[in-house]
Amino acid sequence: MKELIYVTGKINFPFFINEIVVMRKYFDSVYVLSYGDEDKLECDKLADKYKFNYDFILEKQLSFDNFKMLCCNLLNKNIIEEMSFLKKTGRLNLKNIAYMYYYEWFSLIMGKYVTKRISKNKEIYLYSFWLSRPAFAIAKFNENRRGNIKQIISRTHRYDLYEEENSFNYLPFRRYIDRNLDRIYFSSRDSLKYYQEKNYSCEGHAEYCLSYLGTRNFNIRKQYNINKEEIVFASCSNMIQRKRLDLIVSLLASPSLRDIKKKWICIGDGELFEEIKDMARLYLDETEVFFTGRVSEEEIYKIYKEHDVDFFVNMSDSEGVPVSIMEALSMGIPCVARNVGGNADIVNDKNGFLIEKEKVSSKELDDLAKKIVDKFMQKDQYFKMMNNAFDLWNERFNTEHNVKNFCESLIANQENT
Repeated sequence: MKELIYVTGKINFPFFINEIVVMRKYFDSVYVLSYGDEDKLECDKLADKYKFNYDFILEKQLSFDNFKMLCCNLLNKNIIEEMSFLKKTGRLNLKNIAYMYYYEWFSLIMGKYVTKRISKNKEIYLYSFWLSRPAFAIAKFNENRRGNIKQIISRTHRYDLYEEENSFNYLPFRRYIDRNLDRIYFSSRDSLKYYQEKNYSCEGHAEYCLSYLGTRNFNIRKQYNINKEEIVFASCSNMIQRKRLDLIVSLLASPSLRDIKKKWICIGDGELFEEIKDMARLYLDETEVFFTGRVSEEEIYKIYKEHDVDFFVNMSDSEGVPVSIMEALSMGIPCVARNVGGNADIVNDKNGFLIEKEKVSSKELDDLAKKIVDKFMQKDQYFKMMNNAFDLWNERFNTEHNVKNFCESLIANQENT
C-alpha cells in the first residue's frame, strides 16, 4: 500500500484542492498535516469529500515533552553547522538564531506526527508543499532512513524560495534540506534558476525538477464577440502593497484609455482596500469600477463569464506563478503582467502583454494601454490571442495533466531505483 504524507500550510487552499483531487487516484491513502489557522468544520468537509485523513500541527502547544526535546537539541550537529554558516556569511544575529530555532522546534513537533504514520506495512511518500520549515522536518527522515520511506520531496514557490521576499531575509537550513531531499520541484524557470545561482547544493544533493502547478478545467470559455466595443478588465488578488493595484488604476486612467468605454472588475480584499477604492474614485468614473470583495474559486469563473472579461491584469512587484493568471487563461482570457518571478512562463506576446518590471512610468503605461486597445480593436488578432491563452494554459497549467505527470514520475522514479 502506498501512503502519501502531505504537509501544507492550509487545507482550504486552491492549490491543495487541485492536487488532492488527482493524487487520490495514485495513492491508497493520503494523510495531510496542516500547520495553518483553519476552521475544523470546513476541513472535515473537505476531508470527507476528497477522502483523506488529516491533523493540525499544534506548534503553539507548549508541552513539557516538546520543551524537553528542544532543550536536548539546542546544539545538535545541524544547529552547529547552520550557526557556522551564519557566522561565515555575517548573518549571525539574535533574530536569525531565533528563526533557526523556530525551524528546529517545528521539525521536532511535526516529526512526532509523521513518525506515528510510518507503518511498516506501507510505502511512504513524504511531500512538503513548501520549501520551508516542513521541508526541513521531512528532510530529517533521511537520517537513519527506514526502507519503506520511498520518496522525500518538496515543492517551492515564492516566499519559501526567494530570500529577499522573506521577512527575515534568511531561510534556515537550506544546505541541509538540499542534501536530504530526494527531489525539489520548482514552479517556474525563474525559481529554478534563482535556486541554482544561490548554490545551496553540495555533493549528493537533491534532484531539481521543473514542475508547473495549475488550475482545474471548469469548462467555461470566453465567448468571442466581434461587435463588442467595451473593454472589460479584471484583477484578482489580495489588496496589499506587493500586488500594486495602484498601477492598474494608473493604467486604466491613462490617456489612451480615457475615451474608451471600459470596466474594471476588481476581485479581492485586504489592508489597502479603502485606499485603492479612493484612488479609483479619484481617477476613474464610478461606473467603470466594480469591487467584489473576496469570492470563492468557483465564483471567480462566474464573474469573468457574467462580465465578459477581455483582459486580466497583474501588476505585482513579485510573484511565483500566479494562480489568478492560470484561472484567466483557462477561460481564454488574454493577460497583462509584469516580468517578475514566473510570469514569463505564463504570459507572452501571443497570449497577452508581458512588460518589464521597471517600465511603469506614466508614458510607458500609456504605451501599454495603446497596445491593448489596438489589439482589442483588431478582432482577428484578439481572437487568436484568446485561443493562444487557452492553449498555453492547457499545455502547461492544466492541473489534471500536471499532477498526473507529477505522481506518475514520483512512483516511476521509485520503481526504477
